[in-house]
Amino acid sequence: MSKSSNKTEQARLALEAGDLDEAQRLVEAVLAVSPNNADAHNVLGVIKQLSDDAVGAIVEYKLAASLDPSLWKPFANAAELLYQLGRPGEALPYAEELLVLSQNPAHVRLNGLILVALDDTIKARDCFAEFVVRATEDRDTYLGLVDLSICDFNLGKFEAAAQLSTYAVEILPDEPIAYYWKGLAHEAMQSYDEALKAFTMLIELEEPKDAALHARSRVFGATQEYELEAADLSAAISINPEHNRYYLDRAVCYFHLRGFDLAREDLEVIAGDAEFRVDVHHYRSLMFAEENNWCEALREAEEAHLLAPNDKTMYENLVWLRDRVREEDLPP
Repeated sequence: MSKSSNKTEQARLALEAGDLDEAQRLVEAVLAVSPNNADAHNVLGVIKQLSDDAVGAIVEYKLAASLDPSLWKPFANAAELLYQLGRPGEALPYAEELLVLSQNPAHVRLNGLILVALDDTIKARDCFAEFVVRATEDRDTYLGLVDLSICDFNLGKFEAAAQLSTYAVEILPDEPIAYYWKGLAHEAMQSYDEALKAFTMLIELEEPKDAALHARSRVFGATQEYELEAADLSAAISINPEHNRYYLDRAVCYFHLRGFDLAREDLEVIAGDAEFRVDVHHYRSLMFAEENNWCEALREAEEAHLLAPNDKTMYENLVWLRDRVREEDLPP
């Protein structure tokens, strides 16, 4: 082993021991003598990544890959970090080259995840199918089946998605994520009993539980079990009171239960959130209409329509209320 290789290996060992300063000292000593040492640049990239210098890490990984295209580690590191940074288009060439250099099934899955981020679901599915075939550990098989289930769900193949997630559950019954996609697939097929079972298991296994409670609340809403829906949403809010979607959904639930005061309280909580402003005005309008307060209902409907002029529901509600105000001979 050359002195450079020896020092690079020492740097790698220092990294594994968590001594970033020593690792950096050793690798910089290598690069001072051999500035084109690809392995050393790759190790320096790892050091920078662990030091929260993602930009510097990317530079080092790319440089290492260009200096020695036969090394698989820089390609793997570049692809994974670029993917994590939300730059899948840049990650893809490295991931594709990695498949040529490496026989590791995990790199096939990484390629699939990058393709999902690029909305190429069909090609991604092929990667995940290969990953499942090549997997040797139960956890890898589980992850691949979940990935396939997600792809099929996004392709509208809900029955296949439900079956794949069921296979995954059978392999690792104590892991939560497959229950989520199993529940979603059954919910999409309106198989509410199966969706309810899946989301209930998800609640038992997942921490924090608010997203799982929210998922189950949708099933109760679909089956018009509004008291149960409200209970799940209240539990979700108690866990994560900053999640405004929960307040909106509970307000809609209270609307169905004719608990208008409670609904208005929830709508007031999220009134300042631009994402939900249209919904806030719309449901206020509907409640005023239920109370025969036509002028206030119309005023809220006009606000909703102004915010979403191309929304058919907002427009139809506005037209209906204008007609109603006219019929009642009320002032505009």
